[in-house]
Amino acid sequence: MSTLRRQRNVKIVATLGPASDTYEMIKKLQGVLETLGFDGITVLVDRVDEPHMINGSVERMRALLWPLFDNKFLRHPGIGFKLLLPIEVSDHLAKEDKEFFERSRLDKQNLVDRLSWTGAMLYELCDARLAACRPAGAGPITLRNLFTDDVAREDLVEALAAAAQPRDAFKLLYRCITEHCSAVPHGPESARISRATLDLVRRLEADRVQGLQRGIRPG
Repeated sequence: MSTLRRQRNVKIVATLGPASDTYEMIKKLQGVLETLGFDGITVLVDRVDEPHMINGSVERMRALLWPLFDNKFLRHPGIGFKLLLPIEVSDHLAKEDKEFFERSRLDKQNLVDRLSWTGAMLYELCDARLAACRPAGAGPITLRNLFTDDVAREDLVEALAAAAQPRDAFKLLYRCITEHCSAVPHGPESARISRATLDLVRRLEADRVQGLQRGIRPG
């Protein structure tokens, strides 16, 4: 029995084989999935800067991601890849040599240099988040309800437009809430965030986002 087990293990290791067998293994996986009723595979790559072994290091992100940038691999039939990558990766891609671009063919990969959202889109996203967090049976709530009457919807749309992406939009709103809670006495009459607080946070967050884009401060 022990001999059979060892032989079986050797056979499995041989099947996994060298890197040249990667596409055969992918085809076998696709064959198994097809028998289970799955027509294709979608791979979503996101938040690669956050694991503790990478911890924001561009060089470690590069070591993880660069093997994926292969035209043959990315265009393999039946598999779709969506990579949502930190902006720092874009700078390193631009510095690669001709051989890299001939292998990766990024011109064929529907590469979007920078994702951006309009203020209206971010406003609707924040509204949807509030609605999703509502307790069962609670009345409707919108982003406007968090602010005093002198803060118009257009003011919030403009503030969120400067954030340009969901992560920074949520940071702006979180900072509005924390600034308000630390500066205003507790009570129902001061439950909503003032225009002065929104204006202050807008300036602070605009400086933070600009510093991030210039690479002079962390996100």
